[in-house]
Amino acid sequence: MVLNINDSCRRTYFETKKMIMKKLLTFALMCCMTGAALAQHTVSGTVTDLNSQPIANHSVSISSNVRTGPGAFQPIKAMTNSQGQYSGTLPTGLPNNTGIVVETTDCNSSNVVNNHNYTGSNITSNFSICTTPPATGISGQVYTTNTKRNIKAVVYRIEKCAGNPTTLALIDSVLTDTTGQYSFSSYPTLSNGCVLLMKAALLPADADYNNYLPSYHVSMSTSALQWSGATTITQQIAANGVDFAMTAGTNSGGPGFIGGSVLQGANKGTGVGDPVPNRIFVLTDAANKAIGYTHSDASGAFSFGNLPYGTYKIFGDAWGKNNPHLTVIVDNANPTINSVLFTETSKELKGQYTPNSVGNIIVGANVAVFPNPVHDVINIKGLNSIEGSKQVTVISVTGSVVYSGTIEQQDNIAIPAQNMAAGVYMLRIATDAGIIQHKIIK
Repeated sequence: MVLNINDSCRRTYFETKKMIMKKLLTFALMCCMTGAALAQHTVSGTVTDLNSQPIANHSVSISSNVRTGPGAFQPIKAMTNSQGQYSGTLPTGLPNNTGIVVETTDCNSSNVVNNHNYTGSNITSNFSICTTPPATGISGQVYTTNTKRNIKAVVYRIEKCAGNPTTLALIDSVLTDTTGQYSFSSYPTLSNGCVLLMKAALLPADADYNNYLPSYHVSMSTSALQWSGATTITQQIAANGVDFAMTAGTNSGGPGFIGGSVLQGANKGTGVGDPVPNRIFVLTDAANKAIGYTHSDASGAFSFGNLPYGTYKIFGDAWGKNNPHLTVIVDNANPTINSVLFTETSKELKGQYTPNSVGNIIVGANVAVFPNPVHDVINIKGLNSIEGSKQVTVISVTGSVVYSGTIEQQDNIAIPAQNMAAGVYMLRIATDAGIIQHKIIK
C-alpha cells in the first residue's frame, strides 16, 4: 500500500480547522452569555406636581429590597433636571426578580414609594406629588409701550371664588415704582375653592391715564378688559413674574356722543333705580378694538364724546357678574345718543337703548334748559315738577364733570358757564323718578 502524504495532510488540516471553529463558536457563546450577565439597565422617570408641571432639583432614591446577598446594592441618589426628569443606573449582574424600590418626598415630607420587579430591562418610574409653595412673592412690570418709562400705576390682587354668582374680592394693591415695576412680598393665602386674579390700572397722575385701559393679566404680552377673560395666577406663574401689557384705547375723533346711566336693578337690600357710582364702562368698535373707558359719577352717569361715526360696543366690568355688551350706532342721523341705560342686578350688568326713552331715563320731562347755545349761565326751570332732591351734573364730551350739585326745593337754578370751554356738554338731572338729560352747546 502506498501512503499518499497529500491526502493525510489534507485530512489533518480539515480536522484541525473543524476543532478550531468549534472552540471559537463555544468561546463566542460564552462571551454573549457573559455580556448579557454584565448588561446595565436604568431606572428613569419624571417628577411633576399635581398640575402636571415638572419639578426641578428634586431628589429621587433608587434601592433594592434585598438587604444582603445577590441583588443587594447601595441606594442610588438622582436629581431631577429642569424638565423634572431623573435617571439612575442599576448595578451589573443584578439577578432577575430583584425588587427595586424608587422613592421621593412630597410637600408634607412624606415618602412616596414606587415598587418594581427587575426583569433584565430598563424601568420607568414616574411621580406626581404635591409641592411646597415657592418662597417667593409676586413681582412684575407694567407696560404701556415697548419702552420702559416712568409709569404711575396700581396693581390689584383679587380673590375669585366659585359660586352662583361668582364672587370677587379685592385682597390688596401696590403702586409701581419709577420704572413701572411692582412687588408683593408673598403669595396670598386664598380661601378654599378660590383663585387669584390680577389687574393693573394707570393712576390719574400718569400722562397716559386716558389712553390705556385698566387691564387684567392674561399672559406676559396679553391683557383682558373684563374679569371673565383674566388668567388664574398660580404659584408657578407667580414665580415666573406677572407683567401687564396695558391695552391702548384709540379714538380718532369726531362729532359723535354716547351718554347714559347705570342704575340699580332688583337686588335684595337695595333700592331699584338707585344710581351706581364708580362703575367702569369700556367702549370698543365693532371689531373689538378698544376706544376708551370711563367711570359712572355720583349720579350714575357716564359718557363717551368726540367719537367718529360708527358702530360701537359698550360693556361694564362688574365683578362676579355677566357683562354683555350693548351695540350702539352713531351716525349722521343720530350723532348724539343719550338714552343708554345699564341696569345692574346680582348676576349681570346689562345695557339697553331706544332712541326716545329707556327704562327710568326721562327725556325732556317738564324741565326747561336755556339758553342753548349757552353763554355765561345755564338756566334750569321747572324742577318743582319733580318731587325730591335732584343731583345736577354737567359733563363734557371727554367725560369730565364740569359741574355737580344737589338741588332740594328750588324750582329754578343758574349754573355758571363763563369758564366752560366751547364745545358740546350733557346736562343730567338725577331724580327719584329717573334721569333727565339735555344736550347743550357752549
